[in-house]
Amino acid sequence: MKKKKSEMIHLRKRWNERVGGTMTKSLHDKIVAMIHSKQSTPIRKTSNRVTIHDVLVIGNIHRVAYDKERKQIVTVLPREET
Repeated sequence: MKKKKSEMIHLRKRWNERVGGTMTKSLHDKIVAMIHSKQSTPIRKTSNRVTIHDVLVIGNIHRVAYDKERKQIVTVLPREET
């Protein structure tokens, strides 16, 4: 399994666990577009390829990790640990 696919499986599992509901491709693409168009709030850089962002999705702010090399969300972080 390639890293991009395993990251997406991880994201879907964590989204369901921490946010509730399903992470669809269209929702994922919308969040990525928000990050690219600077409609998110960058929080910190964790490595050369991963940054943490706060994004407003469906009326709630969610903290996500974005992989710029693969151009996808890696995971959603729980609010109490951020």
